[in-house]
Amino acid sequence: MKVLFLGSCPLPIEDGIPIQGPGLRTWQLIKPVCDAGHTVMAFLLRTEGLYEETLNETISSTPYQNLMMYNMSYEAFTNVEQMRKKAEELKPDAIIGAASVLPNYIASQLADIAPFWADCFGDPITEIQAKCEIYGREGCGNELLGVWKYYRAVLSRADQFSALSDAQNHAIVGQLGMLGRLGFETSGFPLINTIPCGVDTAPPLENPPEPFLRGVKYPQDAFVVCFSGSYNTWMDVDYLFEGMEEAMNRLPNFWFLSIGGGTKGYNEKLYQDFCQKVENSPNRERYILCGWVPFKEVPRYYAESTLGVNIDRFSYEGVLGSRNRILQFLAYGLPVISTPLSEISVQLAKRGLIYCFRMRNEKGCSIVTEPLPDLLVHLSENLNNVKQTGLLAQKIVKTEYSFKHTAAPLLDWLVSPDCAPDNKIRMEKPETAEPVYLNEIERLNDFERIQKELESLRGEKKQLDAIRKVPLYRILRRIKQFIHRA
Repeated sequence: MKVLFLGSCPLPIEDGIPIQGPGLRTWQLIKPVCDAGHTVMAFLLRTEGLYEETLNETISSTPYQNLMMYNMSYEAFTNVEQMRKKAEELKPDAIIGAASVLPNYIASQLADIAPFWADCFGDPITEIQAKCEIYGREGCGNELLGVWKYYRAVLSRADQFSALSDAQNHAIVGQLGMLGRLGFETSGFPLINTIPCGVDTAPPLENPPEPFLRGVKYPQDAFVVCFSGSYNTWMDVDYLFEGMEEAMNRLPNFWFLSIGGGTKGYNEKLYQDFCQKVENSPNRERYILCGWVPFKEVPRYYAESTLGVNIDRFSYEGVLGSRNRILQFLAYGLPVISTPLSEISVQLAKRGLIYCFRMRNEKGCSIVTEPLPDLLVHLSENLNNVKQTGLLAQKIVKTEYSFKHTAAPLLDWLVSPDCAPDNKIRMEKPETAEPVYLNEIERLNDFERIQKELESLRGEKKQLDAIRKVPLYRILRRIKQFIHRA
């Protein structure tokens, strides 16, 4: 089976480069497909700020078995005409969009070439809403419209979907219903699957790395909390800093380690704000801020830590999404503390596999929690049990959240990829200039058609207004009024 992927890079198999969520998600889906024996061609959008700026627009490589990878600049990746030519030359049996809404949108423009699976790595609308809280209405208004247009195209054209959580799965059901895709044609046909975040089950290093932080940057017996990854817009960065400060005041051997940062071109403000707070802290020396580190070096930092931390403020992005960092921590046996907002955090907490602390303005949570500093003090008093919890969670996560296990719905579909029933009917209709609508909801939701009709009406109104200004028109109008009165 020939499979075309559109996603994000860098991938975890690339040496010396930090990895962000979209690249990790892309690899979570590509690797099992390659391992299953399919031939994969991957068009991957280059993440801004992680590669040298002098790279060619497109770089091809074969970094893994059955995989031909194209590392592409934004300009090359968004050139739909050229992407279509490449896809038509490949003649894939299936097209898979992953990583974010933009790769899925480009994939949606190729959906007539082969059946299209859209992996929705979080809900893009709620992600922009979370960003709006940080950057304000003016900073994100146009971005919200742009993302909505992309996402609507994906929802309208994909044959199968996958979501990060059951909550997002159900949200997509509603979104498809609002677009008219839950009509007669798709009745009884499952359109959506849940593929949670996953971890690679590669064996650990035989020789554990020598300590390079303990006894150097902080004491051998330090109680170290590690934050890894992006300081994203859904985080409660203020609470993270306040919690660390209070813990440092109450625990003399407490330290904070960070191996992450901002996302260039999307959100750099929160990490900069956090760094500024640290600079002004009386506990400045107990914060180790390393910035982004290469993905293959991350386990060394986990090995030097006591706990991994995930911290949310309330957002619908958190309710619908997931938290990659929780599973990454646990995959290396590092115990985790987290706010109980995302589905993955609640599920793991109910099984006693992670520890939860109270989210600010928390309401109605089913997990009994306490404030972050109190939890840290309690855990510091029983570190042996904490470590055992991490090791137990590691065994479960490596089994239940392995790449192969989580990607099972996609692998099953690739046995015989096919179009959704409503899309089949559209493809069977005779080609015309007008789009094919299966119901009135679809017609009313055709944003592009409505926009063109409005522009046409505006043009006609301009012509009419120009005619009304002509003196002859005014004279004829008065004659008509006189005849009507007579």
